[in-house]
Amino acid sequence: MTAVTDDDEITFEDLTERKQDREDRSSRIPGTECAPGSIVEDLMNSDTVFGVEKIADVLLSGPDSERDFALLELSQLLDHCLEDTIKILIPIMCSHVHEWGVNVQFRVGEGLTNVVALPMTAHTSWIISTAAFRVLHEAPNLQMVESERGNFFELWGSMLVEALFQVDWNAGRSQEALAFLDECSTHG
Repeated sequence: MTAVTDDDEITFEDLTERKQDREDRSSRIPGTECAPGSIVEDLMNSDTVFGVEKIADVLLSGPDSERDFALLELSQLLDHCLEDTIKILIPIMCSHVHEWGVNVQFRVGEGLTNVVALPMTAHTSWIISTAAFRVLHEAPNLQMVESERGNFFELWGSMLVEALFQVDWNAGRSQEALAFLDECSTHG
């Protein structure tokens, strides 16, 4: 089995090979199989690569470890089902990312960086902008290795700038932005 790093794209063949390797190992070593009924087990045992709906379920109800695992497919989804990914997953990620752990926030930030590089609707750029504002507002309270803090702020800050560039400011968004910033400053 070949090692796949976070920088590599994971293909269906990689997942199938990992599944087979895991099954081979778990049949030999007691206790190494996935927890029965876990979302990760369901995803790895399925015959398809993650679907948008399955990832949406994981993002909404799974623990951070399962969210992080499912988000490995985000770049593939952006390539193969961009419209559904933007319509379904981006709003979920943007609504909840500030509630998730640092590792998942990094993974979401990396995925959203790919989204803001694309032409977006004003609505999509707005929800990404507000998510970035929330994450950056909560970031000082997060427990992370100090060496990661700079990368975290750079990732989310650069994404915020790119997303704000595509917001339709003529649609009353400037008042909403000021109200949102005011809300963040009074509740933080």
